[in-house]
Amino acid sequence: MRLTDYGKRVIMTASVILLAAIFVLGAIVCLFDLAYAFRINQQAYNVLFIVAVMPLCVIGGKELLSRLF
Repeated sequence: MRLTDYGKRVIMTASVILLAAIFVLGAIVCLFDLAYAFRINQQAYNVLFIVAVMPLCVIGGKELLSRLF
């Protein structure tokens, strides 16, 4: 089964929205000291988010947006 061009655009748009949601929710946890909800130290969460999650979201979003437009 192959996707049409419309299906590819819909999936890419949904992926960009999902990456943005992960980025925003992670930043909220980072800014408002809510890491206790994940049972992890706040400083460890901040480092993990800034070093791993943030670059992945930014690079992934850039790649998806460049393919989308």
